[in-house]
Amino acid sequence: GVDTICVFPKNIARLVKGGEEAELLVGLKNDGQSSLNVVAIKASVHLPFDRQLLVQNLAVQVFNNGSVPSSAQDSFPYIFSVSKFLQPGPFDLVGTIVYEMDQHPYQNTFYNGTIEVVSLVFYSAWNLLFFLLLELHFLSYLGYGLMVKYRTLRNQN
Repeated sequence: GVDTICVFPKNIARLVKGGEEAELLVGLKNDGQSSLNVVAIKASVHLPFDRQLLVQNLAVQVFNNGSVPSSAQDSFPYIFSVSKFLQPGPFDLVGTIVYEMDQHPYQNTFYNGTIEVVSLVFYSAWNLLFFLLLELHFLSYLGYGLMVKYRTLRNQN
């Protein structure tokens, strides 16, 4: 009698930036006969073509007062961060909520789907200046080479 749902409230496209926090909400509906206590939410990242290959275990978020009475529903936030060294691309995220009902532990997979990991690219002013000077150097070298080639062809004629 327990149903779960998962929503990415600020990120409908499910784009997760490596090294940055991402948030999802886990909705829990208790249609059981007794109340339940949410113990923790955990997740892991897997390769999309083989879910048995674990890429990263994400943080476990523990709840001390996560009680959901019978015939009620509640939502619980889960904040996670994938490694900033993770290669950009699609990955499978498997999220699990752990709860107790009548002193018996249970777990329910609330999300088992794809997320898109994107990399963070930081360009400081120094990086931009460096690449601009490198480009100018390349263009001036190319221009000098074309000028020399033009003069040699002109002198031959």
